[in-house]
Amino acid sequence: MLDLSQPTSLHLILCATEADQAALRAAGFRSVRIVTSVEDLFRFNGDEYVLDAALELFQSFVLAYPNSASDLREQIAIRLGDLKCRWISFPKDAPTPAALAQAGGTAELSNAVLAAYPMWTDEISTMDEIPEPGPEQTYECGIKGIDDHGFRFI
Repeated sequence: MLDLSQPTSLHLILCATEADQAALRAAGFRSVRIVTSVEDLFRFNGDEYVLDAALELFQSFVLAYPNSASDLREQIAIRLGDLKCRWISFPKDAPTPAALAQAGGTAELSNAVLAAYPMWTDEISTMDEIPEPGPEQTYECGIKGIDDHGFRFI
């Protein structure tokens, strides 16, 4: 019996070329859309440009763009919501989904999509990047017995 208590989330993969789209579909992903510019995300409704209503059906997006297209990737993430977007970091020898599928096979491309990074992880500090605090300023209380014992106010 189908468990309807857990909603399934829909993911859309955005890529730049038809070759990338074909490679992603061959890797088993059906929701793949070509977006070559930020303007492709919007539709004219008669009065103004609004975000395409079809994009609102998806809970998350995977941005499968080459590392050299980071500006486009970031602009798309801003429009769609950075918390909903993840991105793929491609190796230098296979900079696109099509090249990765050709070099490592569809399984490697599928793993790259599943292991996509959240947007702007460089804004998160690791523990070794946080500096050690300096010495705290302490004060005596003014009572000789307590001050001699070592009690201090911070």
